[in-house]
Amino acid sequence: MSRNLEMWPSIPNKNLVDYLVRKNEVSKTIGGENGFPEDWKQLNEYDFWVMVRNLDKLGHGFINWRLLATYLCLLKSPIPLEKESDAF
Repeated sequence: MSRNLEMWPSIPNKNLVDYLVRKNEVSKTIGGENGFPEDWKQLNEYDFWVMVRNLDKLGHGFINWRLLATYLCLLKSPIPLEKESDAF
């Protein structure tokens, strides 16, 4: 399988969905600090496919894992207040 430079660094969509589904099942049983948020525990495989497809803008079957990591960090980041955002 050839890779374009635009796809590097990437992870196949199927691998990511499989990982998310497994992690979600573990989160439901074990829970804890390293588990998914409570809202995510209701998601199924189809829901994860929808999320991953939204990250694969060009439909290549791969997503940029750095972009995914950035989105996951932003998911847990507090939203700045207006006066805080004016500082930037």
